[in-house]
Amino acid sequence: MLRYRDNIEVLIFLALVLAALSGFVLVPKEPVLTKRIASLQEVVPRAFAGWREDTGLQPVLPSPDLLRTIHKIYDDTLTRTYRDGSGNRVMLVIAFGQRQSDLLQAHQPEVCYFAQGFIVETRGTTLVRSAFGRVPGKRLYAVKGLRTEPVLYWLAVGGKITDFGWQQKLAQLRFGVRGKVPFGYVVRASLIGPDKPASYSILNRFLGSLLDAVPPRLRHRMAGL
Repeated sequence: MLRYRDNIEVLIFLALVLAALSGFVLVPKEPVLTKRIASLQEVVPRAFAGWREDTGLQPVLPSPDLLRTIHKIYDDTLTRTYRDGSGNRVMLVIAFGQRQSDLLQAHQPEVCYFAQGFIVETRGTTLVRSAFGRVPGKRLYAVKGLRTEPVLYWLAVGGKITDFGWQQKLAQLRFGVRGKVPFGYVVRASLIGPDKPASYSILNRFLGSLLDAVPPRLRHRMAGL
């Protein structure tokens, strides 16, 4: 049986669906962000808190078919690798869509890794700590042959952290009832290493430092801080 809280969430979801459907024709769908923003290449620093860009290792990207879809639905993407003084190398991927939709699933990390032949396992959730607050993230572990890759990522819709699936749809509907289309960010960090707490700790530290280093407006949009 559903718990009381689950019942409430289902009722809220259904109410938003009905409201969105009833207003779909009457209310114009305008993007929340209407002005051009600087590219991720420009605003995401190449060096911060002991981390510097390293061009010797490339992150796992979606398959060519998915990449073509991503280029159509995303307004901006960033793929970059960083290295710290201890030799740790972290691969960063950020994807931004001004008009967030169900097609954002194309950049879901589970989908990206699976499309490249990885076996992907969920390792629970975590909190990325920064000087401006904490961001809930999801931990994955991807394996392909001898390559083992801990992953930490989150999804933000309209400046609010959510998850893929029904929570993503619910976030869309909250904007839809006001005639708005939200923007979306997927932020993913990974490294080549063992499935151990120390690996996820490095990713957590890296992303926390990244949030401290990016401009306030981008920090709010991609992490709700």
